[in-house]
Amino acid sequence: MSPGRAKILDSSLSVTAATTLPVPVVSVLPARRGDAKTFLRQFTRELLREISPAAKILWLLSVAALVSGVFYLGHAAFTRYRAQQQQNVSQAETLTKRIDGQERVFADLSERLDQTNHQISDVTRTGSDLKQTNQSVLYGPSLPTRLWNSYSNGTCLIAGSYILIDRATGRPLRYPEVGMSPEARLLTIGTQVPLTPEGNGTVFHLEFVGTGFHVGGGYVLTNRHIAGQPWAVDQRAQFFIASTGAIPRLEKLLAFFPGHHQPIALQFRTASESDDVAVCTLKAIPSNIPVLPLDQQSWAVEIGRQVVMMGYPTGPNRMLALLPEIEAIAVENEYGGSLFTLLDQLGKRKLINPLTTQGHITDLYRNRIVFDAATSEGSSGTPMFGESGRVIGITFAVFVDNGASNFAVPITVGIEQLKKAGWRPRTNV
Repeated sequence: MSPGRAKILDSSLSVTAATTLPVPVVSVLPARRGDAKTFLRQFTRELLREISPAAKILWLLSVAALVSGVFYLGHAAFTRYRAQQQQNVSQAETLTKRIDGQERVFADLSERLDQTNHQISDVTRTGSDLKQTNQSVLYGPSLPTRLWNSYSNGTCLIAGSYILIDRATGRPLRYPEVGMSPEARLLTIGTQVPLTPEGNGTVFHLEFVGTGFHVGGGYVLTNRHIAGQPWAVDQRAQFFIASTGAIPRLEKLLAFFPGHHQPIALQFRTASESDDVAVCTLKAIPSNIPVLPLDQQSWAVEIGRQVVMMGYPTGPNRMLALLPEIEAIAVENEYGGSLFTLLDQLGKRKLINPLTTQGHITDLYRNRIVFDAATSEGSSGTPMFGESGRVIGITFAVFVDNGASNFAVPITVGIEQLKKAGWRPRTNV
């Protein structure tokens, strides 16, 4: 193609070609951002010029109304929440008051129930007391007879003996080998007749009697000074113990029950340290020995109540007095040298039976029951029956200067010692 035929087809092509050349981005973007900002400022000015004052006020009012509505709704929600909280607290307080009220009502009902139970117990106790009183009125005159028929065979005469042991040699003290009559031996107290552990003389021993009664299971209640320490109340024994320094030792302890020809050996179990009560057990238990019932009712031991005693006052002497005089003298001459042989003979003659006496409780002091029923030496350990027909005490002493002031220990002390020894009360008594 020749230079003369050349033709420019379109002038824009040259411009286009020129604009397609690379242009730096850094130089283009700032320019455009600035234009946009200028446009927005101008647009805003124009818009504000076009908006009338009324529209502006309306817009402000709308914004204020919106803010006020939001504030109102928030305040209303807070107020409602606070009211709900107060209502919940009030309901909780009301519920607590109701619970407290119900608890007070329940406590009041419980107190009334306890009072009712006490009243029922008092009525029951009063009824029982009235029943016992009526029984004592109805059966008072016949009480000794009924008790003797029911329990005399369960009341035993206790006989025992003890010796004195020399501390140095361990041998029993004896009378000198020179022969002495029984009467002379009884008069040795206060004399210069010596006792010695040497030689082959008769062993010095002392005998005693008392009363006991069977309470079941082979257990027998009596006094401590009968079964535990009989030498403590014997002046002869105290004299020889003081003069020789000997140690007393129990030699025999037997129970003679009515209707039984042979005595039963007793074994000492325990005794009270503060009261004159002791517990023994029978080494053999006959099947026909009755059990004396024990009474722990508080009303049974009161001043003025009737009591019945059942024991062996004066021991074998009373029984010998029942025999014709000639026979009594013959029995005493033949068998009186030994308490045990004498009691054997009396038992064969069916003369071993307890004696009943009756009286009233005259005074009470701690563990002492004072009564006026007749009693004497040999009655120690005698059961004291109350108006219920049960044993309420155990005789332990006689006031020599006043026969109306004899002493007994409450049966509760005996029950305490019985339990220590392993005794169990009968449930059907």
